Amino acid sequence: MLLHPTSFHVQDTHHAGTSAEEERAKLAGLDGDEYDAQWRRWREATVAVQAAVTAYAKESGESRHEVEQAVKRAVRHAEEDPAE
Repeated sequence: MLLHPTSFHVQDTHHAGTSAEEERAKLAGLDGDEYDAQWRRWREATVAVQAAVTAYAKESGESRHEVEQAVKRAVRHAEEDPAE
C-alpha cells in the first residue's frame, strides 16, 4: 500500500475521521432535540470522512477499502497518543 501517514491527503482524512469520532462521542447522555442535533452533526462529519476517503482513493489509485482502513487505524492510534 502506498499510503503514508504524513501524506497531506491522509492528514485531511485523518482529521475528518477524528472529527467524526468526536461528534459521535458527544451523543452519550443526550436525548430529545439535543440528541437529534448532535446526531446530525455526527452524520455530517461522517459524510465528510467518506467523501475524503473516496476522493483520496480515486486520486491515488488505491483501494477505497484500504484507504478507509488506514484512516481508521490512524484515528485509533491518535486516540492512544500519550502526548495529548
